[in-house]
Amino acid sequence: MARWLSFFAEYNFEVKYKLGRLNVVADALARRPDYELAHVTTVTSSVFDLIRAAYAHDDMRLRASLHRYTLDGGLLYYSTDPEDEPRVVVPHHEDLKYRILYEVYDTPVSGHLGREKTYGSVSTMYWWPKLYKRVGTYVRTCETCQRMKYSPHAAAPLASLPVPTGCWQSISMDFMFGLPKDKAGNTGIVSL
Repeated sequence: MARWLSFFAEYNFEVKYKLGRLNVVADALARRPDYELAHVTTVTSSVFDLIRAAYAHDDMRLRASLHRYTLDGGLLYYSTDPEDEPRVVVPHHEDLKYRILYEVYDTPVSGHLGREKTYGSVSTMYWWPKLYKRVGTYVRTCETCQRMKYSPHAAAPLASLPVPTGCWQSISMDFMFGLPKDKAGNTGIVSL
């Protein structure tokens, strides 16, 4: 809550409550019966080119001889079941894995959707060992999410200041700005 208060303190706005049944503009947007995706993004072909190039230096390419793997158009595909859509095998290349996760999770249209939805999006097209764990780590360490989302950990309790035993042993200051101008043109105060 404190993070949001400090974030919104930079803006001058007024919040007015409006009953849900009277707020037809927001209601219409939230409950549209003809809801369709406004924008769909796919990973660009340059990622596939990078995957092809990384295969040349990856020992995991040898898995193509196993029945779950197929090689098609220079890309290695993996499928657990013959009826499943095959997924591109991403070689052991950290920058490439990071780029895929970035494009699915961090782009402006992705929405930072959390571990499960991000895993669902990534795993429909790509596969690599320990993919679920990697997605969880990426989502958990997202700087934007850490800054903006609610933290379930309780803040440390406030501690009282020690009572001074004499004059001028302890001095505290508070600043307040953004007040209406006074006769001298000042918009802030300092309290000692």
